[in-house]
Amino acid sequence: MAFLYLALLSTLAATATASNVTCSGQAFHESMEESVLFEPGSIIKVVCGAGEDRSLCQLDGTWAPPAKTHCAPVEPEVGQCYTCSDYAAAGESTDGVFPIYLWDSEANEHVSAEAYCKFQEPAQTLFLRRVSGAGVDFRVQNWAAYEAGFGDVNENYFIGLRNLHLLTGSCGLTESKWRVDCPGGPNAFNGSGTYSGFTVKDASTQYAVDWTSFNSDSGSMADSLGSNSKVGDMAFGTADRNVPGFTYPCPGTYGPMWLESTNCNNAMPFGTYRHNGECVVATARSPAYQGMYWGNPTGLRYDLKELEAGVTKP
Repeated sequence: MAFLYLALLSTLAATATASNVTCSGQAFHESMEESVLFEPGSIIKVVCGAGEDRSLCQLDGTWAPPAKTHCAPVEPEVGQCYTCSDYAAAGESTDGVFPIYLWDSEANEHVSAEAYCKFQEPAQTLFLRRVSGAGVDFRVQNWAAYEAGFGDVNENYFIGLRNLHLLTGSCGLTESKWRVDCPGGPNAFNGSGTYSGFTVKDASTQYAVDWTSFNSDSGSMADSLGSNSKVGDMAFGTADRNVPGFTYPCPGTYGPMWLESTNCNNAMPFGTYRHNGECVVATARSPAYQGMYWGNPTGLRYDLKELEAGVTKP
């Protein structure tokens, strides 16, 4: 390994010129710079993260292979997280998939994961991304899948209830922005809104969600998560684990969701993807209310084409 470091450093020293391209990573290794210049046309291996990963820096300033687009950050200090907000603070501005570190105070250890980062101000760590019907059907996933997370981070995925609890807890990302898009036809609408004080509690509460306020940022965005007169925490339920105290099996009938013990919800972020080019009410396709839907400001629910939800620092 020492020979590799010497070879890398000597190669870098020999090839750095004013006309070089820049391959940036949050950290290559303790002994290397955070941003390294390369001779135009050169491709070189660098040590990433803890020193065992390899990536290639290409002429266009990107990392290869595509699966290793970004070098992972060196594991942060005890008690600290490293999320999309930290990448933004370090100067990253290109949306994409990044490795993140979360702090689990109960286990006294870091938890590593991948998330899609969006770097519009402020930077968002997406915990839910649905932009097509590709991949798994979110509606039929069980409790274990929702607790751990599933899907393709590049396209359609859920980061997992446990990770979301850490993101909004120890990592302090308690501003949650949601974006919905339902194009096509006379009912088309889109918009975004922010839940402030957004927190997801631990497993003992079935990862109950709560927030202090909602603000519509743009377009026709309604608070559909709490539209049924939310008065307290909303526990998460799936077909194989209903919400405590809730006699009607809403999650089993319609799909996984956060619920109070009074009403089924007007939002279904985890329903089956059913948008086929036209924005229609959730009852227009059979079975009714089993799609990925959101309510518009009038209270009508529509099957969406896209939905994204992320968290950031307040």
